[in-house]
Amino acid sequence: MKKKAILGFMTGAAIVAATTGSYAAWDQLKVNPQSKTVTISKPVQLTAAANSITAVETSRTLGSDTEPTVVATLPVTVDTAGHTNLILNAADVSAVLDSTSIPEGQISTEIFKGDVPVTEATVIDDGNYSVKVTVTLTDADAEKITDGNLDISVGANLAEKKSE
Repeated sequence: MKKKAILGFMTGAAIVAATTGSYAAWDQLKVNPQSKTVTISKPVQLTAAANSITAVETSRTLGSDTEPTVVATLPVTVDTAGHTNLILNAADVSAVLDSTSIPEGQISTEIFKGDVPVTEATVIDDGNYSVKVTVTLTDADAEKITDGNLDISVGANLAEKKSE
């Protein structure tokens, strides 16, 4: 081999060795891992204790024109998890008298916080509410009575208020 060729190979080897050494010293090819803890917001919750619904028939005078009325109350607890734009509604409301459904027009619902009625303008906050269902029976219902069992069902739901 000629001296020039050997010198060329030696120069190339020196360049490679120098480049490899400087590559590790100058370039940063790795980032160390980082971590961050995020606090997840609590879920909004609407709860009711099992079998907590109560129902009472209002008293009426025999022979009066006042129709029998039954009021059922479902106590519910709201945890808004900090949300302020919620609305609380009665849900899945029904009444059945001895296997015969009572028409929707004879069933009304109201929601209360304590003794104060809840409206669409009410800000729903954490606390206890009552979903009240009133069922008014008519003369036509009197003809359908066999056992006299009125089954009332009611639930509740929370929803986000709609912007208008």
